[in-house]
Amino acid sequence: MSKVIIICDSDIILKGLSVILSDCNADEVFLMHHKKELNDYPHLSGYILIILPLNIINDYEIQLKQILINAINIKYLHLIFEEKTSITSSDIYIGDNPASIVKKVNELLNSFWTKKVIEPINDLTKREIDVLLLVAKGLANKEIADKLSISIHTVISHRKNISEKTGIKSASGLTMYAVLKKLIDIDEISTSDLI
Repeated sequence: MSKVIIICDSDIILKGLSVILSDCNADEVFLMHHKKELNDYPHLSGYILIILPLNIINDYEIQLKQILINAINIKYLHLIFEEKTSITSSDIYIGDNPASIVKKVNELLNSFWTKKVIEPINDLTKREIDVLLLVAKGLANKEIADKLSISIHTVISHRKNISEKTGIKSASGLTMYAVLKKLIDIDEISTSDLI
């Protein structure tokens, strides 16, 4: 599941973006005035796109990763309030027309899936990839079951299928597999889990 989280202290911007993004490909859109409000959503998991003002991204990025530990992947879209000559693909200007904002958001949301679509990964199902990514993040079977709202027996079954399809049985081996297949960035895992 993909989610969009908009963090901005302006009600007008939050409500405006909420209306504009009602047509985007996200499964859910969350509006927040401050990152602390994320603590009210401990269940947030999956693929998350965060939209927030550029001037606060550096202060928030590490803290957001710590709060959103259930996220499989997090991407950012910076909200720019002043017109600039160089707007990048990770920026949206507040004066952009709604269609271009939705297009940019959809492109980032779709990019969560392109790695999996372009190169089939030994016929792993989407749910097996979800389990693989959580294994790579160092979670135990019980923690994976809780995060994905499935039984521990289902997790064990998925892990067995993953091992059969990849030929890899250890958690550290599966972690390296996920990194090599570019399913997860190396900075998203604890290096102590690889030892």
